[in-house]
Amino acid sequence: MIWRLVDGMAFRVGVLLTLAFLPIGLIAASLANQVNDQMSRRNETALLGITLQASSKEQNLIRVAVGAGRAFAAQIASESVLPTNCSDPFINFSAENPAFSFVGYVASDGRVTCGSTGVGTDLSDQPITQSTARNPVEGANVSLDAPVSKTAVIAITIPVLKEGKYGGFVAMSLPHSGLIERPFASDDAVQNLDLITFNEVGTILTTTGDFATAPATLPSGEPLSSLISRSGTAFTQRTPSGEIRSFAVTTILEGKVFAIGSLPVKQFGGLTSAGTLSPLIFPALMWLVSLGVAYFAVHRLALNHISRIRRDMERFTLSRRRGDTRADFSTPLEIREIEQTWRGLADTILREEAELVNVILDKNVLLKEVHHRVKNNLQLINSIVNMKARRATSPEARHALKEVQMRVMSIAIVHRALYETSTESQVSANEVLETVINESIDSSIDASWDIDVRLDLNPIVLYPDQAVPLALLAAETSINAAKFVGKNDKGRPFIMASLKAHGKNGAIFEMRNSTGTHLNPDVNIQGTRLGKNLIAAFAQQLNGEFQTIEENGTYIFSVSFDIAGFTEAPQDSTIPPGHY
Repeated sequence: MIWRLVDGMAFRVGVLLTLAFLPIGLIAASLANQVNDQMSRRNETALLGITLQASSKEQNLIRVAVGAGRAFAAQIASESVLPTNCSDPFINFSAENPAFSFVGYVASDGRVTCGSTGVGTDLSDQPITQSTARNPVEGANVSLDAPVSKTAVIAITIPVLKEGKYGGFVAMSLPHSGLIERPFASDDAVQNLDLITFNEVGTILTTTGDFATAPATLPSGEPLSSLISRSGTAFTQRTPSGEIRSFAVTTILEGKVFAIGSLPVKQFGGLTSAGTLSPLIFPALMWLVSLGVAYFAVHRLALNHISRIRRDMERFTLSRRRGDTRADFSTPLEIREIEQTWRGLADTILREEAELVNVILDKNVLLKEVHHRVKNNLQLINSIVNMKARRATSPEARHALKEVQMRVMSIAIVHRALYETSTESQVSANEVLETVINESIDSSIDASWDIDVRLDLNPIVLYPDQAVPLALLAAETSINAAKFVGKNDKGRPFIMASLKAHGKNGAIFEMRNSTGTHLNPDVNIQGTRLGKNLIAAFAQQLNGEFQTIEENGTYIFSVSFDIAGFTEAPQDSTIPPGHY
């Protein structure tokens, strides 16, 4: 009877203990799931970084190809007749960049006219040649058996447009071998990364595996072209074979070439359900402990430690500092494992943030070095032109060299104003124009002319893609105004510049100068009209409309333009053909 009573009480105590420990089990399971989710997100973020690193070599080569191809295309478009040695630049480029198997110009008839090799080869029957002729835009395509290099290549095509008409294209071929570079890491999972690059229409360009098996490692039910919208993100999805993989999509060349890296989820590891406290453990403990032990176990062995971990997490979230107290051997093993996992996660976050800060600092140092070198080179050019001007024997030559010197100075002024005084992605146009206009006028006039210089520049913020042509336009019009400023019976000669907002999202820039008896002794020297052509070109880059008026003893130049947003800002900063 006594044993039955003991057994009954034990049973009831067991039930109470089970119910008492159930919330703790649920809390532990929830916390473990949260940590597991955090680990999964961290793994996906790490995969995105690995994909960026693995595709960095290919990204650099493609960007070099596009930049060089655009330069070659611009040079060819400016030539009315190609010289007999037109292949020399391509041969020199190929020698300096051995990663390229072929660089050359393919004329509109499909023949290689100039190139590092294969001059005269007929490519008119090639799909790339035909598609570029039909749609003359920049592109990246794959050729498994290139006709010139006789190997599998990625072909970067840059169309050549002469006066708006298709005139062939520049081809930059990168062989598949050596394009994809696996990141250095001791983790086998990282070494087994599957990386695929593709273009905007979903054509696979390169792969770490075979072209035939590459689709089996891609997300099921989604064409490659649809993944472009996921660029810069990571996600987990099944493949056509049912395997669960983590994917990361990144952009190699904006709007043209993309990369997708993937790994099986099982290779990334992470916290699993084995680390979750199971509520089934507590019914067994009820036969060995009393209610007091249960109270002690719940509050001293579980909740206190979980609260401490939570406080450490909150402190880390707010200040990136962790608590100094650690779990001892009196803490349950499962909670110690959770704490170790979270501390490992915190260490990883701190390390990666420190690496990002170092990368940013390195880039800032390199950017400053580039600015310094550009400034020195412009100063050197200015000095050389100045030496030539002093040795010139004719007034026309001295005047022409002086104009060149002033334009080099204006470019230097714009460079310093834009890239050394501004630290933001947007530029205060009024501050830049004030510096550019004052220095351009000061370098173009003589103090004895007694000219009244006035500026009325309203605060307007622009992206550099518009600020650069506007600053160059202001410099050119300032030089022009200083050259033709005159004195009349209306008073003191003057030069006035203004920048004002116009309409809902526009601006107007004006440059005025008095007319009459010219103060500049070089005004009668015959010019080349280069200044007017440059002004028209800069106005076109602003997508603006300009006009000139001469009335009441004043010459007025004005240009109105719309202030572009980031995505609307002009991308091509070169002077359009026809303005040379």
